[in-house]
Amino acid sequence: MASSSTSHAPLYTHSTIPIFSGELYEFWSDKMETFLRSQDLWDIVINGPVAIEKSVEGEPAKFTKEELKKDALALHLIQQGIAPAIYPRIMGSKTAVVAWGRLANEYKGSKR
Repeated sequence: MASSSTSHAPLYTHSTIPIFSGELYEFWSDKMETFLRSQDLWDIVINGPVAIEKSVEGEPAKFTKEELKKDALALHLIQQGIAPAIYPRIMGSKTAVVAWGRLANEYKGSKR
């Protein structure tokens, strides 16, 4: 009898990640959104990780390890989805929502 195993590995390969080179941002962001949705990461990109405990009086919010891991994966995929010339625009972003926002602020509606 064959045993079944559950794999939590992402369902992508590097070649399936859309790459943004600085042109046609709306085209890339639409494809990237679909890709991130397929990995169940879109909510993290738009809203950030869900806190299990809100921040209080200067104390940082608390997140589960799983939420932080999903955010790191989403950020990694965004980093992999841009050309090296674009990377400095998001360098230093510690969350997917920040990186995505920086790209949108700079390129959304741009003729570049």
